[in-house]
Amino acid sequence: MSKVLNDALMDGLMEQARQSERGRAHYNMHESLDEDVHRLMMAFLPESRFDIQRHPGKWELLIALRGKFELFIYTDSGEVLEKHLLSPAEGESAVEIPPGAFHRIAALEPAVVLEVKKGPYIKPGVDDTLVLAGQ
Repeated sequence: MSKVLNDALMDGLMEQARQSERGRAHYNMHESLDEDVHRLMMAFLPESRFDIQRHPGKWELLIALRGKFELFIYTDSGEVLEKHLLSPAEGESAVEIPPGAFHRIAALEPAVVLEVKKGPYIKPGVDDTLVLAGQ
């Protein structure tokens, strides 16, 4: 059966995000973490906090479906290398993050993103998150 991303699904995810302590909710389109390509939709709020992370050897494509958020790409030493504004209405609608690049997203308003990334899932190692000085 086909999987469809629509307004009703995004509305439901946004409501789940509002009720979540973490301020976010996911809908996986992939059936298993072992699949070659992961596809997921995530609703998230401005109060949701994300670690700076990377996926060694794996690219990640972010497609803005609703709202507005920023994507930061960092050097290995924690300096901002790139900053992107993603929104279906303004800025950029999609960005592909290079394999192994440290990155983080931050919502400027309630947002929904479609993430497409290479699988299978590998639990992040200690070197796959970046903690900035003072955080």
